[in-house]
Amino acid sequence: MEPTSVTPWSLASRDRSLAGALVALLRQSFTVLAPKDAAGRLDLKDDRTREAVDRLVDRFLGYVRRADGLEATETRSAVWSLLRDWDRRAAQAREADEPLYYQRTNKDQAALLKRSGQPGEGWLVADSMRSVEPNVAVEVQEPQEEVHRGEDQT
Repeated sequence: MEPTSVTPWSLASRDRSLAGALVALLRQSFTVLAPKDAAGRLDLKDDRTREAVDRLVDRFLGYVRRADGLEATETRSAVWSLLRDWDRRAAQAREADEPLYYQRTNKDQAALLKRSGQPGEGWLVADSMRSVEPNVAVEVQEPQEEVHRGEDQT
């Protein structure tokens, strides 16, 4: 049962989904970023990479603009904030000569993304894009049936 409606264009939805969508977009668009341990390969200081990412972001924002023109500017800002953070973390990983994974498979790995409850640095990426109420304990009881023997139920 859904306690609230699903609101795909809400700010909360963008906060939950933009980071994961951005990672998926870049991994699918650039072969060098596809492997699970390749998040550290993003280098926006490289002119060719920056130009290619810029074109991809512009194309993505074209879809946002068509869906809701008022959101395009804020979405651009959010995307580039994420990209700058990714670039910073990738540079740190390269400097330390360690891989930057997209997701942790063990607690000692540096990862760009993290799930709720995972410690350490990383973009929190939800398993669901919708808001749900906290769990509530419910005790289910069998319905009480009245037995009327021999009485007409009409």
